[in-house]
Amino acid sequence: IFEGGGEDIVRDISNVKQEIINYRRIIQPQRPTLRRLEREVHEYAPQDLEIYFDDIVDKNERIWDLLEGYKEVAEALEATNESVITHRSNEIIRVLTVLSALMLPLTLITGFYGMNIDALMFAHHGWLSVLFVVTVMVATAAGLLGWFRHRRWMLVTRNLSRTACVADIDAARAFYEQALRPLGLRVVRDREDYVGFGDGAPLFFLAARPPTVDVHVAFTAPDAAACDAFHAAALAAGGTDNGAPGLRPRYHAGYYGAFVRDPDGDSVEAVCHGASPATEPGGVDR
Repeated sequence: IFEGGGEDIVRDISNVKQEIINYRRIIQPQRPTLRRLEREVHEYAPQDLEIYFDDIVDKNERIWDLLEGYKEVAEALEATNESVITHRSNEIIRVLTVLSALMLPLTLITGFYGMNIDALMFAHHGWLSVLFVVTVMVATAAGLLGWFRHRRWMLVTRNLSRTACVADIDAARAFYEQALRPLGLRVVRDREDYVGFGDGAPLFFLAARPPTVDVHVAFTAPDAAACDAFHAAALAAGGTDNGAPGLRPRYHAGYYGAFVRDPDGDSVEAVCHGASPATEPGGVDR
């Protein structure tokens, strides 16, 4: 899934789900029949065979439980695959949007200086005019990129992808379980190689894979107090401080965030939008 299997992954998941469904169709009608035979075995077989009927019923129930577990795993994998596909699409759109936003003012500049007007600045200065236009375009592009980074529009957010690759899933699970508890998120899926957090349905996953890039994941908090509690819980869980709770007006008015780094060194944030200065614990703006 995380290596970009594409259609093959979708096909494999679909085939597995179909096999599980077919197997369930075989096992499901056997369950009530075997239970009835277990209750009435004395009418059809000697008493010393009852233990064997008990074993058959037990095996049948174990198979049914396994199928239920496999069904849940297949559904979780399907949801994860859809999340990864959505995240990749969002990343493509984000890159295209940034490129479009950069090209728009550059196109305007070249179009403006492409007009045959003598009054344009440096219109009759030969290569100096070309150097001037190129300098303006480079400065405009650099300014836009700086503004995008300042507005945090170029951060890689794992809250959108809903999946975080971690080196030690047990350590990461313990960290996030304690850190996200003040935000109302808990473990809702727990498997050997992945863990899902949410308030019902999984909203965020940990996957047991070596991290490849430094990323940032942000969780929405209901209020500033929840951000404070998240920061304290994350530090107590073994995280490192990456920005004390406080207002960040440089992002927008009322932006209240708390930042930590998880055991893999990635940035984790709890953010509340619409906080007032009265909720600010110490006027921190880092």
